[in-house]
Amino acid sequence: MPKKNLKQIQALAHKKYFAKILPTLEKNVQILRKMQQTYQYDIINAVSMHLRDTIQDIESPFIKEADLLLLDWEKEAYEVNQRYPESLRFETDHGEMVRSKSELIIANALAREEMFLYKYERPLQVNHQGRRITIHPDFTVFHKKTGKITYWEHAGIMDDPDYGADFVWKSNLYLENGLYQGRDVIFTYESAEHPLQLRIVRKNIDWIKEM
Repeated sequence: MPKKNLKQIQALAHKKYFAKILPTLEKNVQILRKMQQTYQYDIINAVSMHLRDTIQDIESPFIKEADLLLLDWEKEAYEVNQRYPESLRFETDHGEMVRSKSELIIANALAREEMFLYKYERPLQVNHQGRRITIHPDFTVFHKKTGKITYWEHAGIMDDPDYGADFVWKSNLYLENGLYQGRDVIFTYESAEHPLQLRIVRKNIDWIKEM
């Protein structure tokens, strides 16, 4: 075939490749499904809970499943961000006060997800210029199934140069502390001309589910 039909040649090559590996992939799927049905997660979790109750004097348990992390998360107490308490003017569906209508949208969307728990403006210690400082991510999201924590920052006044500069500083701070966008941190943005859309919030929530 002439080179002008390169895309067609590549498509045929891909078709031949996938035709050869498809039976193996199907077998692997069957194996994984059987494993999912027989994997004894409940027993592992029960042992973990027993260890937790019987070796409390040990600083770090040998096994810390997502359920144990969940217990820690639910018991944890923290001091909320004390800056600008007067701006906490918007009440979520479950009675929490947040600082903007967009944060209200995010909070309500997160609260409707059974897979997540979240905390608003939970403090986070990070390194900055050789010292430890405390920042308050807008939302700290806990994935119940995996125990993974994701931070969600919403930039709501990108028209304001000072606000924008501060947000750039904060996003760089995450990176400097090994917290990467799309893996550990989600950023959303809006301006007066381009307000936050619920579909964008939902897309980010779907992304966190897969992280």
